Amino acid sequence: MRVLLVLSLLITSTLLAQAQSDYLVTSSKDTLRGKVSLLLQEKLTEKVTVTTEDETRTFHSGQLIAARINEVTYKSIKHGDKYRMMKEITPGYLGLYSFRFEDNYDFDPKFLYKVTSEGQEIPTFGFRAVAADFLSECPSIVQAIKDKTYKISELSTLVDDYNTRCLNTRMKSKGAEVKEISTLLDQIAELQQLLRDIQAKKMQVKKSPSI
Repeated sequence: MRVLLVLSLLITSTLLAQAQSDYLVTSSKDTLRGKVSLLLQEKLTEKVTVTTEDETRTFHSGQLIAARINEVTYKSIKHGDKYRMMKEITPGYLGLYSFRFEDNYDFDPKFLYKVTSEGQEIPTFGFRAVAADFLSECPSIVQAIKDKTYKISELSTLVDDYNTRCLNTRMKSKGAEVKEISTLLDQIAELQQLLRDIQAKKMQVKKSPSI
């Protein structure tokens, strides 16, 4: 009996600790802490729930900026015709993410995403041509890609090299732009919020019964 009680307490404390570490950030920059869960995708959106001691709330991916689940970060990124909750693999100015196909829980397809809101899905076959085109502003990385320095399994290394080598070079050569980067990021955040608002309104219109 004592062993069962101890096990029960351990499980409860683990769940509570997990719930306290999980959180999501809404598009209005509110942080909600609780047990966060990603639901199976729908055609036009993905849904995320957060459960606190008082209630369970559901959000569409277009209403979120990010979520943290079991120490893994997911960001709401527009890809195609909808916002997807993408799993962060390598963070940075250029980040590497993975996402889910419809009706699938597995995060597998890879996606490169820049802070400037530019994104590109990276196919398994022919990934070098796609990656080189997307990163064309960085000649040294493009040449390394063409020289087959990176395999598809080494995209994280490619991203790290880009952020270390190319981003630093660009910043040094554009000192005035570096001083304005915080303003640029604020403008990008405002634009992303506008896009989310438009997406939410489109979904409301589609769900409204026709008269």
